[in-house]
Amino acid sequence: MPITIPIRIAWPCRQSGHQRDGAATREARLGAANPIVMVLSLPPRVAPAGDVARMSAAIFTLQYATAFVVPLIAGALWDASGKALFAFIPGIAAAAAMAWGAMSLRIPDRVQSAPS
Repeated sequence: MPITIPIRIAWPCRQSGHQRDGAATREARLGAANPIVMVLSLPPRVAPAGDVARMSAAIFTLQYATAFVVPLIAGALWDASGKALFAFIPGIAAAAAMAWGAMSLRIPDRVQSAPS
């Protein structure tokens, strides 16, 4: 079932004659999936064993708040200025903040030894 879902979504686009750049679409999907993978995989690696749930909750809260606030600010800037270019500024700033935060992150190596 999971394999057929993308085919069913893409099938109407191919029938209706829309032309899409396959490479650009794949790059956009990869760029959108990267933060989701990081959010799901980093808390167990970075947080102490008892704090994984709290760190995951904090990360999800920050991401969902950002996903709500950034488009809201972008729309307000576009409405206030009348120029669509200003709508991209909050998204670029949020992406830069996420990249800056990721650069300072040091992921410790966790080597699990067999119980003796």
